Amino acid sequence: MKRFILFTIINILICLSIAGAADDNSSPVAKLIQIKGKVYLQKFNEEKRSTAPENTKIYGEDTVITEIDSECVILYNNGNSIKVSPESEVKVNDRIDKEEDSNSITCFIGSIFAKIKKLGKKETFNITTPTAVVGVRGTKFMVASGEDGVSLIGVTDGTVEVENAYNKKLTIKENEQTEISYDSETGKKSGFQHNKFNRQQWMKKRKESFQKNKDKILNDLEKRFDNFENKFKMTQKKIKGLQIKRRIWIKSIQKAKKSNQPDRVALLRKRLIRNFKEFARVIKTARRMNNRFMCHGKTFNRFKKIKGFKDFEKKYAEKFKKMHANRTKFRKNIINHHKDKRNQMREFRQNMKDDKPRGKSRGSKRDQRNRSGGRRGRNR
Repeated sequence: MKRFILFTIINILICLSIAGAADDNSSPVAKLIQIKGKVYLQKFNEEKRSTAPENTKIYGEDTVITEIDSECVILYNNGNSIKVSPESEVKVNDRIDKEEDSNSITCFIGSIFAKIKKLGKKETFNITTPTAVVGVRGTKFMVASGEDGVSLIGVTDGTVEVENAYNKKLTIKENEQTEISYDSETGKKSGFQHNKFNRQQWMKKRKESFQKNKDKILNDLEKRFDNFENKFKMTQKKIKGLQIKRRIWIKSIQKAKKSNQPDRVALLRKRLIRNFKEFARVIKTARRMNNRFMCHGKTFNRFKKIKGFKDFEKKYAEKFKKMHANRTKFRKNIINHHKDKRNQMREFRQNMKDDKPRGKSRGSKRDQRNRSGGRRGRNR
């Protein structure tokens, strides 16, 4: 019986630690330093942005925005730093898994320069742009994202792994760079020097490309919106299936406890832990998918700034209507999904706490006190 109680407590602690890692964004993950000019901070799920003073704390899902002739440095708690260039917008993503997905950031537009220390075996640092995902293990590199969605990745020290929209991966080494668009294959070339990179000229080129290739970019975005809608439906089915199994197993655990079947309880708890781990993986996939979708949504919003937008919108009226509806629906689902995820984790932790055999453990202490003569007997 003692072994069963010990096994139960260990399983509960494991589950609570996993849940805490997946649901812990109450503490800041970074702060803003070396602020020059006007830098703004936008909180998660809020439309208003506020001016960010020096040493402003950054929490998961906060967005940092810099204006013309403004810059700042995002300093993580573990020492990694991201320098944000002028006219940039980046989001510090929430950590879902403290061990496997330590930190990540989304660059909607502008450029950043990252200094990442050598990470552990299970640690990663990812940067998401509209057309690429950059994974690093410890290096110095630059990431730029233009109005047309084109991403430029240049490495000054170490190596990075770049994945494009077609899931093709490429390793970029020191003094190499790659430029990825919505429809291009991943390629690389040598001769990258960060101190000679003309950010303003490159961003101007990307703006002109957006105006010139707006029809093609709109078609590419439409395909990606449809693709995200299908993937999100599949993700919702997986989550519902895991929820149904979890509720069944929780009820079965309660019945097995009432009928005094410790082996049955132990088996069901193992299944419950596996269920929750799978649930955490699905949530992580949905969060990464949301980051990519937000990038595409930002690109979609830029069509309003192009020359002749009214005529362009009339030309593709049906596409704009469909994409607006999909974007609104997806964003609403993500917000609800974010709230639902936290509620499910709280419910899971509470159920595991309720399953803990507290009465038996307290009873054993009483038995020990009774056998030793109680508190009064010991005092005597």
